[in-house]
Amino acid sequence: MMFKLKINKGLQIVGMFATSVNTAVCSDETLGMACTEVPTPTVLSVWDLAPREDIEDYMFRLRALIDDKDELAWHIRTACERRARDNQDLLTEINDASDKDIDIKVKEIMNALKGKIETYKYKYLMSDCRQMSLKSKKALCLLYDSGVDIKKLEWARSDFLERLWNALIEEEGHLTVYRFLNTDIYLLKTALINQIPLLGLSFEHVELCDDFAMQLSEALKFNTTLTKLALHGNHLSSTFAKDIGEALKVNSTLMSLSLNWNTIGDPGVASISDALKVNNTVTELCLEGCSIEDSGMVSIGESLKINRTITTLDLCHNSIDVSGVKSLGEALKVNSSLTDLKLDYCGTLLGDNVKKIKEGLYQNESVTKLSLADYGHCPAAPDDSNRECATEIGEVLKINSTLTRLTLPTGIGGDIIADAIELNQVLTDVNFKD
Repeated sequence: MMFKLKINKGLQIVGMFATSVNTAVCSDETLGMACTEVPTPTVLSVWDLAPREDIEDYMFRLRALIDDKDELAWHIRTACERRARDNQDLLTEINDASDKDIDIKVKEIMNALKGKIETYKYKYLMSDCRQMSLKSKKALCLLYDSGVDIKKLEWARSDFLERLWNALIEEEGHLTVYRFLNTDIYLLKTALINQIPLLGLSFEHVELCDDFAMQLSEALKFNTTLTKLALHGNHLSSTFAKDIGEALKVNSTLMSLSLNWNTIGDPGVASISDALKVNNTVTELCLEGCSIEDSGMVSIGESLKINRTITTLDLCHNSIDVSGVKSLGEALKVNSSLTDLKLDYCGTLLGDNVKKIKEGLYQNESVTKLSLADYGHCPAAPDDSNRECATEIGEVLKINSTLTRLTLPTGIGGDIIADAIELNQVLTDVNFKD
């Protein structure tokens, strides 16, 4: 069986991978490539250009042709989704190709690169290619034939390519990165923009430069494949959160965002909260240890009053006081989507804070899992404040009809909680945590 691989910029080639291609009549016949019909007539079909040019450059051209923002968004999404489907087929074809076919394709890529990038960069890539594993070669073929800008391949590293291929084939589309160089940024960005079928992207304790934030956020504005993004302990600042917030306003596929243990602070959280007022796809948001204080919590509370898609919210290990807890309590009164709320070690059980949470839970009908373990309560025998706190929570349990799982600090007053549970009809799991 022969395989079809689309050469860079959408041009069709005849060779080891060639096969027949159904070509429709495009509005610009000089493009000479397959395109698709769209239900909304416009001056130019999205897919007429998308395979031939960089997506980013194409978006600028589209904006000059289409004034209506909704129509523009539809066209961009249509183009990206079509490319994602094509790339999934391309991934299968390359994975099934023989070793010989892949080697022929890599030589073809090297010939295409020759003379188009600087000599020393070409020699670097040629030298690396000689040491490449078959997985790295396949990843190189996928990037090249899916339309990745040829200039982005000049510093392609074999270890990064192999990890990318492993993620696509063996990890169900989820790429976890523990080592990342600045030269990888633009390759990853272009891969995301060109809809390489990555579903999940995770960076674990990797030092990421400021430029990474800007490039990633730009890619997320166009990407339609990624559903999960986790950036844990990467020393990211509020500037990064601002960039991600802008991307969330237009991204329509990301469902899980985790920024645990990055010092994005209140300004960064405010940017993300603002984006969540218009985003309707993110269902899980994790902001553990993000240096969030009162003003940041207030902004989260305000977004929860509007947002109707967030189901899981993790705010553990932040410092929240009166105004922040009050805002959260007010949000719980009206929010109907949140089901899992984690507030461990945030100070939510200190002083009058627990009363604000109680007031919100009285009226909330959606939260089923609530975690309130706190440093403010230790495993020692319960003192008056601990018993007062337990009493407030007990009052909630007596009337709440949705909570099924509750986590509390050890020593809070188990006897009071036990009495309340006897009157509760739905709570099935209670944990005490140091």
